[in-house]
Amino acid sequence: MIRLINYYIVSCSGKNINIFINKILKLNIDILKIEYFKDEVLIYIKYEDIKKIKEVKGIYNIKIVGTHGKRRIKALIMKYRMFLCFFILSIFIIIFLSRLILFINIDVINKDVYDAVYKDLNSNNVSLFSISKDFNYYERLADIIKSNNPSLIEWIEIKHNGVFLNVSVIERKNNISVPNKNVITDIVASKNAIIRDIYSTSGQLVKFKDDYVSKGDVIVSGIIRRNDNVVGSRKSSGLVFGEVWYRIVLSKPYKYISSKSSDICYVNYDFNVLGYEFNALRFKSKKCKKNGVIYSGGLLKLKRRVENILIKNNVSYDKETLKKELEDEAFNKISKDLGDREKILEQKTLKTYDKDGKMYVEVFMKVYEDISLEVETSLPSEL
Repeated sequence: MIRLINYYIVSCSGKNINIFINKILKLNIDILKIEYFKDEVLIYIKYEDIKKIKEVKGIYNIKIVGTHGKRRIKALIMKYRMFLCFFILSIFIIIFLSRLILFINIDVINKDVYDAVYKDLNSNNVSLFSISKDFNYYERLADIIKSNNPSLIEWIEIKHNGVFLNVSVIERKNNISVPNKNVITDIVASKNAIIRDIYSTSGQLVKFKDDYVSKGDVIVSGIIRRNDNVVGSRKSSGLVFGEVWYRIVLSKPYKYISSKSSDICYVNYDFNVLGYEFNALRFKSKKCKKNGVIYSGGLLKLKRRVENILIKNNVSYDKETLKKELEDEAFNKISKDLGDREKILEQKTLKTYDKDGKMYVEVFMKVYEDISLEVETSLPSEL
């Protein structure tokens, strides 16, 4: 096996090849490898010995048929030099173009605001066909534009994305609407329930503790009455907690195949050039970072893409274990949406049955939860 990197493969053909071999051995030529054929022999020699081979006289046909090492690389470069030059030039052109601002989008309707922003951009050397700046520069520029136009601009953000410069603007509104302090609201039931606690700070109670209410029933009224006469109105406020009932049916197969992500993933590095995407590198790794863009220049983009490797397992349950898991799932389904003061009062399994390889569980629950909902109302029309 040849360990050297730099060598020639020389073809020698003619009569009495062995005589030729003896001649080159006398010239102290280091033969790395010899391959014999019918009327030809291939000799592997170092670069520096090629001149000695050519000095051997005789009726032999000697020619170089292969090169390995630095000279091969040089030969390939010379052979494809036009393509390489074009490719390198193209990369530089793409990178250069990706640094240019070819489009400016100012997202605002008001013409005065648009003109003010466009003027400040130009005065700070940000215009069409100019070289894009870094993120910090655009942050500072946004602050400058906002300070230059305090009566026109509430908020501004400048982002460079490839050949696009996107400017998002929120116009300052001088006539800000003032909330109507005379709004009248009721607190109504958001669900069918039995009232368990009422914490009212404003308004007139219409329903009381242990009353049953249907969805939409008024619990605290914003219209204040005395002896059936309206004596005032206000914005109701407060909390109402009720006992709400749920009936949940859940199912799960006795046997199934589960999948979960392993600690190892495939990491891909993808190039996007002029809208065409291809994978440049793919390997397994334990460092499964999130997907992300490494470089984006509009016409050229390099991004990292992670593919999770799934581990599949056969899972099987006995009857009691599966029933317990479905009951826990029902509990979690309700409890995950409950607030700090809300809780499950009672859970009861009504029935279980099997169908098509699955267990079905029907669960009843009593839940203590906030049922208050504030809605706007108005004074009676007869007033």
